[in-house]
Amino acid sequence: DTLYEAQASTDGFATVNASSRTLGTTAGFLGLGSNATHYLRARAFNHDNAATAFAAASATSTLAPAPASADPLVWASSVTARWGANGNSPATLYEARISTDAFATFNASSRTLNAHAAFEGLTGNTSYDFQARALGNDGSYTAYVNLPSTTTLVMAPRQTATPFADVSAASVTVNWADGGNGTGTWHTARISTYNFTTINFSSTTRNFSILFGSGGAGQALAPNSIYSFQVGAVGTSGSSAFVDLGSTFTLANSPLLTSFVSISSISARLDWLPNNNPEPGTDYELWTDFAPSFDAPTIVSVSSSAYLAEGLSPITTYYFKVRAKNKAGTPSSFDAPVSTTTWPPPPGQAGIPVGAPLGVSSISWTWGAASYARGYKVYPAGSTATAIGAPPTNSFIQMYLETNTSYGIMVAGTNESGQGTLSDAA
Repeated sequence: DTLYEAQASTDGFATVNASSRTLGTTAGFLGLGSNATHYLRARAFNHDNAATAFAAASATSTLAPAPASADPLVWASSVTARWGANGNSPATLYEARISTDAFATFNASSRTLNAHAAFEGLTGNTSYDFQARALGNDGSYTAYVNLPSTTTLVMAPRQTATPFADVSAASVTVNWADGGNGTGTWHTARISTYNFTTINFSSTTRNFSILFGSGGAGQALAPNSIYSFQVGAVGTSGSSAFVDLGSTFTLANSPLLTSFVSISSISARLDWLPNNNPEPGTDYELWTDFAPSFDAPTIVSVSSSAYLAEGLSPITTYYFKVRAKNKAGTPSSFDAPVSTTTWPPPPGQAGIPVGAPLGVSSISWTWGAASYARGYKVYPAGSTATAIGAPPTNSFIQMYLETNTSYGIMVAGTNESGQGTLSDAA
């Protein structure tokens, strides 16, 4: 029987990877590299163990096994799918693909000589499936291998150009934009008055806005107060960092019950209720005009809920209305206007009284009228300790006097501003 020797090589027989001697006309080689080209040749030996030349070499490729599964590397907008070579040669070409619907369709595919493929531009907080297969040197593909599915990390929300809407004295609507996450991503928004050293309230929603305060999440906000806002996204694999959305002031409440505390001929003191606006900390704008239409008002700014309007003209009607301004300068609505007429100035000096006897025990007195007087006080000549009369006009009858006795008086005009200068004694 003839002895044969078969050899296998991957480098054209610069080296021999395996050899086998057999009396048959076939030889098997085990432990060869997968998906690699192997060169084969054979020769025969005679009974003297002399070898023939090798027959012309032929080449063939081992089949490619399917890749082995490995865990992916995951980020918010990309995933690197990974697999094991599973014995394939370094020159093996792989094809990986990604899907969001269990490969009813696939989003993208990638061919690579590496044992990994990066898929970028993905949506945050979204589940993705992956498969990979190997391409054999003979042009045939292995079956796809299911690689571990994963969910991308959640992306932080984005700021908007107008983060605040519907700002009132008791509430604020805060807005943000999608950071690139999948539908159904939750967002946690929170509010603070102390730059998040403490948190007043937080609320979670799938929307891109939340109303904080009256009618919304948490308690009613305080008027004319600054509030800061943050928002973060909540995903399957965790939460994003919080994003600062900025700060805003709530509006000031309209003042209430404006009223006059005191009136004089040249001034009027007003007061009003701050209506829960912080004091100090709230400025008020007081308008004064001669007409209820306030066509040409004088406007002053005050920092408390009271004001003394000075430099007014006597016996003149004035109209006042007041509103509050928040720390950003936004005004509230006006409280109901109020009006008053300033008092007249103190009366001038009355004329010297002139007396005329009326019988034996009475005297009729008259005097020149004092300017702005609305009445008079009558005093005995030389004493203002006690008035002996308060006539509304410039005349007075003094009765029950001693017979044949001399009497004299002094008079002073009176009005809302007080008593005027005494007349000279009669």
